[in-house]
Amino acid sequence: MLKKKELPEGWEWKKIGDIGIYINGRAFKPSDWTEYGTQIVRIQNLTDESKEFNYFNGEVDSKYLLKNGDILISWSASLGVFLWERGDAVLNQHIFKAIPDLEIIDEQFFIYAIRNTLEEMKRFTHGSTMKHIVKSDFDNTKIPLPPLETQRKIVAILEKAEATQRLRAEADALTQELLQSVFLEMFGDPVENPMGWDIKKIREISSHVSSGSTPKGGKEVYQKKGIRFIRSQNVRMNKLNFDDIAFISKEIHQNMKRTWVKKGDVLFNITGASIGRVAWY
Repeated sequence: MLKKKELPEGWEWKKIGDIGIYINGRAFKPSDWTEYGTQIVRIQNLTDESKEFNYFNGEVDSKYLLKNGDILISWSASLGVFLWERGDAVLNQHIFKAIPDLEIIDEQFFIYAIRNTLEEMKRFTHGSTMKHIVKSDFDNTKIPLPPLETQRKIVAILEKAEATQRLRAEADALTQELLQSVFLEMFGDPVENPMGWDIKKIREISSHVSSGSTPKGGKEVYQKKGIRFIRSQNVRMNKLNFDDIAFISKEIHQNMKRTWVKKGDVLFNITGASIGRVAWY
């Protein structure tokens, strides 16, 4: 994180509470829900668009009303910034409707800045059971704010980077489809085994097979640096991703020799939503 003395000329530190207005949603109760009316936006509707809406058929203060283009910040259970684009709605509690002060901050820069701040908060509380953000802590958190023109230049660069990232993800998906197609063409369906290949158990073609383990103390022993601790989210299909890597101490590492990883090992997710993903270390 930047220190105050490192800010470029023309930049300044600003409290998040001073760059916008944050309106918490209304505390709807299950008894308020109806089968029709205006959709109620809850955190689950932001994090998973397949989740069904609850509805409210009544009067609400206009400050709780949403329209396309509104910026939403979930601050309880799941931290995130979202741009609402799913029609008129009303806002449930535990989500802020954020209204940036456009005289001092560009809207897109505001979104990037808040998103980055929330990521910092996640890392800062890594290994703890963070349930929500305290409003006063959120308001008093400072961000480095450049002049408006510089903000817009930064946004342009970040948008190009995100577009490149999306293209790379699409290319990776197409490559995976191509690899699967080539594999089937060369070897046939491995379940049906039309080529009549020998069938071997994994332990018969491996020098060692072992499952991973969790260090004693669980997430509480994770550190900001140390020995990398590879978890299932780091094992993607055909590659490892260390963007969200955890670290453990050398002492804990020494007590987990059975699960040490060395070059050439094949890592295979065996549980959860990522089951079946394989990567070579």
